[in-house]
Amino acid sequence: MKNIFLPTLFLSLSILTFFSCGNEEIDQSTAQSDFYQNLEGQAYIDYYDTPDVFFNFAKVDEETQMIKGWIIPTDGKVYTYEIPVEEFSVTEPILKRIRVERLTDIAVESDRTIDLTEVVDYYKKTRIAADGDFELGHGEPTAATSYYFIAYDLQLGNGACLNCPVSQVSRDEVAQLVLKADGTLDGALDSSTADKIIEWMTGIDESL
Repeated sequence: MKNIFLPTLFLSLSILTFFSCGNEEIDQSTAQSDFYQNLEGQAYIDYYDTPDVFFNFAKVDEETQMIKGWIIPTDGKVYTYEIPVEEFSVTEPILKRIRVERLTDIAVESDRTIDLTEVVDYYKKTRIAADGDFELGHGEPTAATSYYFIAYDLQLGNGACLNCPVSQVSRDEVAQLVLKADGTLDGALDSSTADKIIEWMTGIDESL
């Protein structure tokens, strides 16, 4: 009787352990997802690798071919800058990080600071917005000024996987996402999430 009971007990415990481990793995996965979603502001920036600049609002003077715009780096402050178009492309989908860093080198700090919780919240939205359809086409050829709403990320789209490992761009590159262009070039992401980011950036620009 003992010889039958012990193997049966061992098998029962093994099955119980297997299912317990399975449930634990699911819980850990859920916890990781919740952890990603719940991290905010500086805590998020400290934990994850992020681009040096989150957002860029570029205004191109079509006559002088100068860009006058502003950026929001990882400190949440708004910096204004001015640079020739030939030195910074506002439409390339992937840029060398050093080119974006160039903006931070020449930028001047304004008196506006955005709370990092708010900045990171909108940064998270950019990956979702990147999955929207976008086609950049000819706009108004005589436009005096062209406007570009730009967000930066370390991967291209894949909004369904918010905490996927970065693999779409190399370590020395950054993805440049044009949310909207208005002027000699025209186009906008077909995404309600992109619309929210554009509205938010418009509000910041109007406050400067």
